[in-house]
Amino acid sequence: MIMLLKCMEAVKIYLLMHFMSGCKERNDKKKIFIVLMVVIISALIDICIGDNIVNYIIMALLLMCALFDNGMLNNIIWTVWAAPVVSLFDYFWVVLFQFIFHIVRNASNKSVIDMAASICTIVMIVVIGIIYKKINRGNYRLPIIYYAVFAIVTIVNGILLSIYVDGIQKESRVVPAGIIVCICLCVIGFVAEMLAILVLGCMHYMYREKEKIQEEMIQSQKQYYHDLEVREEETRRFRHDIRDHVHIVKQLMIEEKYNDAINYVNSIDDTIDSLKVIDVGNNSVNAVLSHYYILAKDAGITLQIHGSLPERLHVTDYDL
Repeated sequence: MIMLLKCMEAVKIYLLMHFMSGCKERNDKKKIFIVLMVVIISALIDICIGDNIVNYIIMALLLMCALFDNGMLNNIIWTVWAAPVVSLFDYFWVVLFQFIFHIVRNASNKSVIDMAASICTIVMIVVIGIIYKKINRGNYRLPIIYYAVFAIVTIVNGILLSIYVDGIQKESRVVPAGIIVCICLCVIGFVAEMLAILVLGCMHYMYREKEKIQEEMIQSQKQYYHDLEVREEETRRFRHDIRDHVHIVKQLMIEEKYNDAINYVNSIDDTIDSLKVIDVGNNSVNAVLSHYYILAKDAGITLQIHGSLPERLHVTDYDL
């Protein structure tokens, strides 16, 4: 039973991190073997010296290192967050089962309660995780403050549930069905509250990312119009000087300095290329292409752009 419970602890930690952390998972094929070894050793320690928080935290940290590629410091931080959250989720269900079935937590039924609580915790993490993943399609990692608030709310909800249940048990030995329904609804509310924190954090993060991209788009447009003004001024200057250019080429041809004439024409051709304006039929795309065209030219890279976009697009500039 202890071995099975430890395996379920590993599953809970993995699911919580997989759905909610946005951390990069390891592709190492040996990670399953390492996880099993960690679980077995942790179970043996519990059998020898009893269940203790130090063993649980060490197991959680080793699992974090085996499953996720975060670096040791980040794994420690994530362990400090994930281990208490999983334990508090279990605590929800333990309190609830004890209350509903009037079970006294003794040696004979402790494992049964823990097993039932672990199963419910896994289901709760999966439900919250699937909903959160559908909203957080970009797999953004939220700022640490949201994970801290999530853990604090979980702790507060656990304390409130415990106080509420203890108060009811002291007042009445027989618990009405309506009270049980109310407590179940409270648990559902707690889950919804925790999910709301993650969703609000994700929406806020996505809004900031969208705002950042829009700001970059505006700056790109401004740079594009500035480049247009510069090119317009250079074109105006070139047109003013074109008569002088023709006169110089004509004079070189008369003097039969053909190589000098060719070199001079090539220099004029380079000037014309520098005055090129990118126009594919869409100002937003023009701004992006012009920016990278100038970067390529400054780096000595020849860049040719061909193609055009239709006049009417069903795609917003932001998505484009």
